[in-house]
Amino acid sequence: MKGSNPSRKCFEKRIEIYRPHYFFKGERPRIASHPDEIRYGKQFDIEVADADTIKSVAIIRPSNTTHCLNPEQRYVGLKFESKSGILLSVQVPANKSLTPPGYYMLFVVNSEGVPNIAPFVLLS
Repeated sequence: MKGSNPSRKCFEKRIEIYRPHYFFKGERPRIASHPDEIRYGKQFDIEVADADTIKSVAIIRPSNTTHCLNPEQRYVGLKFESKSGILLSVQVPANKSLTPPGYYMLFVVNSEGVPNIAPFVLLS
């Protein structure tokens, strides 16, 4: 039996530390500025150092797990283009069925597969 359960007199003292592969591929991209709120079918700008190295932009809806099901979490890749060395112009989908309104984590991923630490944005 794995794991700890004090009521069964089982105390597991080992732990595992997970370090994703991207921890060893250099610095994470950093979003210097972004809007707090984004709107359906509209564009918004993200300021990020070395915007030319960004290979994907996405929003991820946070998890809402109940009864072993997770109906809320979703990954939505966004179309974007680099406007300059530090600015990305990003398009928000117009389809509300694809992206229900609410808070999402905003990710940029560089050419090495390294994501940023995501800020939250409100989709409305």
